[in-house]
Amino acid sequence: MTLNEKPGGKRAAMLEESVIGIVREAVEAKPEQTITRQTSFLAELEIDSLSLVRIDTLLQAKLGLALAADDIEKIETVGDLIDALALRGQPVKPD
Repeated sequence: MTLNEKPGGKRAAMLEESVIGIVREAVEAKPEQTITRQTSFLAELEIDSLSLVRIDTLLQAKLGLALAADDIEKIETVGDLIDALALRGQPVKPD
């Protein structure tokens, strides 16, 4: 698969599933808590931009993708995060 694959493809679905899993881990979500693309970091998960930096660190470690600080500041929902990673995520080298 290529980075230029159309949205909605297998790669996009895998990215969405992975990001939601990482967000669940970062916020220590309860099993019954639903997290979707529409979930708000601030209103529903009570996550601020500083906590999003922690999520970015997990994304780097688990997916090998990172976002610029400017992108992180603009993220309001899980979907925003997924879209930003798909469009502007930068590969990082594993340690």
